[in-house]
Amino acid sequence: MNKKYNLKFDLQFRCNNSKMIFDEFDENTSDFFMQITKQGEKVDISNAIPTLLVLKPSGVAQSQILEVKNNLVYGNLKN
Repeated sequence: MNKKYNLKFDLQFRCNNSKMIFDEFDENTSDFFMQITKQGEKVDISNAIPTLLVLKPSGVAQSQILEVKNNLVYGNLKN
């Protein structure tokens, strides 16, 4: 099952996003798109290198570099 999440992240204000649920053995099935704003105004992230850091239940940290598409941060979570 392919899961897609549209998220908002504001550098100044709190954003309430939907709960994201992932299964341990999901492989390339979860996509998320994040819009970055500051005080409600879109931030130009075309030159940014966004990185996702995931802390697994075992305590192991894993990171991956995300893509920027149409001024949205795009992530396709690996297993």
